[in-house]
Amino acid sequence: MTEGLQRRLFEEGKELYKLRDLSCPEECLMGLGICCPDEWFPQLLALTRILERHNTLHPESAVHATQVKCKFGHLCFHTDHRATGDEDFIVFIIAAFEEMICASQHSQRSPQAHKG
Repeated sequence: MTEGLQRRLFEEGKELYKLRDLSCPEECLMGLGICCPDEWFPQLLALTRILERHNTLHPESAVHATQVKCKFGHLCFHTDHRATGDEDFIVFIIAAFEEMICASQHSQRSPQAHKG
């Protein structure tokens, strides 16, 4: 992702992305930046805003991104959050955005790509 788009995400998610200043890879892989296509920016911005809002409302259980990357065409949004149960909101919202981005990637392929 371009520096400008990353900077916008970092500005929107000051608490969420604060680990990016730690030494990499010894302490945290966020030092590598957000390793995703620019096309994912709108979805990542929405996810950033949701998680940052959680951090504002619940500073005692703030979520921090530890790595954001594309792996095999899928979003991998790793955090230091520890799930509290099967219905954990943070786990659910991140999984939903990972799935949404994956689904949008597959729907953008041409019909020729699906023929055998």
